[in-house]
Amino acid sequence: MNTRSTLMKALPLTLIIAAAGASLTGCDVADSLQERGNGHTKSYEFETGAEGKQAKALPAWVPDDAKQIKQVKRTTGNERIIVLTGDPKALPESCTELAKDDAPKQVDDSLDHATLKADWWEPGTETKATVACDDWSIAIDGDTIRAFVPELNVVEIEDQPTVYK
Repeated sequence: MNTRSTLMKALPLTLIIAAAGASLTGCDVADSLQERGNGHTKSYEFETGAEGKQAKALPAWVPDDAKQIKQVKRTTGNERIIVLTGDPKALPESCTELAKDDAPKQVDDSLDHATLKADWWEPGTETKATVACDDWSIAIDGDTIRAFVPELNVVEIEDQPTVYK
């Protein structure tokens, strides 16, 4: 069998594999470009805590029956902000009450404050934290729970043109 014949037989299979690979990465490329255009941030919304944890997008401390969950995260680092509706008593026992001076402070040029933007996150919310769950500082107002995890890496804080709703 000559080389040309072998190549001609392999060509259709090669084209199928290339087309499949391109279709699999198409969404990834579009998502990556959108995330980059949003200052390397990404937002999520879930109806319940269980749904968000099943998607591996929410921390374990979020109660399964929490509702109306919104999260923004920095994809180049650790920073995240979350708002949800739920019973604060449903937070795990591993969460601890913060001493008054333990909440993050709003300090210029510090990564102890939120740099992410969302219309449901008021600047300085993280300074009102009264509970800590793992690395998260949590502020509770009735059945509204807002949580913040600070940036732990040195990252460029890029413009975030999208303000998530």
